[in-house]
Amino acid sequence: MKAKASRATNKSNASDENKVTTSHGVVIEIELDSDPNVDAMMTEYVDGEDNTVGAMILSAKKVGEGTVDWCNSFWAVVMMAARATDIPSYLQSSDEKHELLCYSLQNIYSSTELFFSHYQTMVEELAATESFTTYCKEHNIDVQCTAQHIVYEGKIAYASVKAYGVEPFYRNLWEKYQEPIYSLN
Repeated sequence: MKAKASRATNKSNASDENKVTTSHGVVIEIELDSDPNVDAMMTEYVDGEDNTVGAMILSAKKVGEGTVDWCNSFWAVVMMAARATDIPSYLQSSDEKHELLCYSLQNIYSSTELFFSHYQTMVEELAATESFTTYCKEHNIDVQCTAQHIVYEGKIAYASVKAYGVEPFYRNLWEKYQEPIYSLN
């Protein structure tokens, strides 16, 4: 998949079905793969430092019950959800995060239940990290609930906490992570 951006006033040779216009007037031309099992998603963002607007095109394979390689699609859905609003993720409520995830997974996952079972797999992998569990217990922090919020922060945050521990990244945010994003019950 290829993408290029231009202002809405610019002329383009791409057909209208291969164009997406962001809310800020940027036209994204997408050359889609012919594979029906691949979906393209667009997410917009505003860079907080200089207020520049950008858009990111993500390509993700559709995920069903028999899908073995689901990790890239999973992380694409998480990224879409986290960037679907101007509110930073650490200020979003658990209900808002859940709603954004449910909206973002629609074109990729065959069911909400399957997505959240994959989400739980990632949570359990993080919770199995000894340094993470020890830190949470020492600070009276709910391991599962906190892991849900760290997974929501994305692949880089997830890998960073697994590799380097919790303290450098999240030491001041625990009070915001007390409500779970979802329940499998």
